[in-house]
Amino acid sequence: MSDPVEAAMEEALRPGRYISEHASFSLVSELESVAARIAGAAPERAVGLYETFIAACYEKADEVDDSSGYFGTFGGSLFSRWVTARQAASADPADTVAAGLGIVNRGKSKQYTAAVEYFGRAKRSFTAAGLPDYWDQLVDQVRTDHCRKAGFISEFEEVAAGMAPEPGPTFLEKARARWAPPD
Repeated sequence: MSDPVEAAMEEALRPGRYISEHASFSLVSELESVAARIAGAAPERAVGLYETFIAACYEKADEVDDSSGYFGTFGGSLFSRWVTARQAASADPADTVAAGLGIVNRGKSKQYTAAVEYFGRAKRSFTAAGLPDYWDQLVDQVRTDHCRKAGFISEFEEVAAGMAPEPGPTFLEKARARWAPPD
């Protein structure tokens, strides 16, 4: 028998169906209800469910027009929730750093922007947990493993330095710039 929370994840994500930018807000609303179910689980179980959910969202990313950024923001929040669940489960912080890097490494290279968001949330989570040394270890590991990925590492360095990357123009702003009649 299938796990009911995992079944809810799959139902909400609708694998194989493209989600337009217009429908992304509704998608994220459904995903938030699944995340609320995970938050109600025992911490040890929640950790595994969050890991599954993050991986499933990585897979779904190719099928979502996320011009609005709702889906990417939601994915970043899952990483933060995962860190919180690991803390509640009394997981070793060093293992959390290693596992967090593993989660990000499983993402596809074209999702570096989402990964940078995840790291921004991770930094806040480690800082809030009083674990700045573990954040520093994670930064060192990312620099070692991803130094050749110029597009990613430059944005990551901004996060590591405490600067939030500048958000790009929204889809609507791009469309207006290209198609709007001159004033």
